[in-house]
Amino acid sequence: MLKLVTLCFFIALGFKLSAQKIELKLTDSIIGEIDYFYVDNIGNIYLSNQDIMFKLDSKKYDTLFSSSLKSITPQYIEASKNFRVLIFDKDRSTIQFLDNTLSSFSDDLNLFNLDLVQPILVCESFNGNAFWILDAGTLRLLKVNDKFEVINQIDNLSFLKEMDELPTKMMEYNDKLYLFIPNQKILVFDAFGTFLKSYPFKYDDFSVHKNLILAYKKSYFDFISLPFFDLKFSYLFDLNPVKAFQVSVQKLYVLNNSGIFIYQITSKN
Repeated sequence: MLKLVTLCFFIALGFKLSAQKIELKLTDSIIGEIDYFYVDNIGNIYLSNQDIMFKLDSKKYDTLFSSSLKSITPQYIEASKNFRVLIFDKDRSTIQFLDNTLSSFSDDLNLFNLDLVQPILVCESFNGNAFWILDAGTLRLLKVNDKFEVINQIDNLSFLKEMDELPTKMMEYNDKLYLFIPNQKILVFDAFGTFLKSYPFKYDDFSVHKNLILAYKKSYFDFISLPFFDLKFSYLFDLNPVKAFQVSVQKLYVLNNSGIFIYQITSKN
C-alpha cells in the first residue's frame, strides 16, 4: 500500500531558496535484515547483513553482486566515489576497499598500523583522492591517501574532551567535513581539516544533500539550510524507529528494523 505525504518547506535550488510544495511518496521497500546501507549517486544500493555485502540496482533493486567478506564485518559503508566502496569495521579497526563488483582490490588495512589508538570514524575525501580517520584515543583527525600514507594531520581537537559523547558520524560534502555529536552539535571543518565553526544541533542523526541538512529527532524530520543552519521546515514522520537515512537522486531512503523504505521526492510550485 502506497502512502502519500504532502509537505511544504524551503528547498535549495541553485543558490536560491524558494518555497516549494513537496510530495513524499512511498514507492518501494527492501524488506529483510539490514545492518548498514549506502546509496551511490546513481541510486545503486549497497547494504550489509553481518559480513555479507550486497549491491542492488537502482531501478528494480535486484541483486547485482554479493560478497562474503569473512575477515571484516562492515559497520560503515560509503560508495560516494564511482570507482570504489569504502567499508569500515570499527570493532577490528580495519578498513577495506571494494570495486564495483564488491571484489576486494586492496588488503585489509589495520588502522593501528598508522599509530592510531582508537579509530572510531572514517569517511571519504574528494580532495586528493583520500579518506579521513578520526582517532578518539589521541584526538587527532588524519587524512590518508590511496597509498595509505598520512598526508594531513590535525592535532588540535582537545575540545572534544569537553563533550559528553564522542562524534558518531563524519562525512565530507561540498568541500566541508562534518563531525556529528548526537543531541549536542555539528563541528564543521574545511576540506583540509581546518576547524571552521561549531553549531548547536539537538538531533539523533543527519544527512546532507545539496544546500540542505535533513535532521532527524525522535519522530520528526527537520529541513535546515546551509551554510547558516537555519530551520526551514519540520514535519512528523511516522515510520519508526528510524535507524539510518540518506537522501540521493531525489529519493529519501529510510532504514528501520524491517528494512529500507524508499520515498520519491517531487516538488511543485
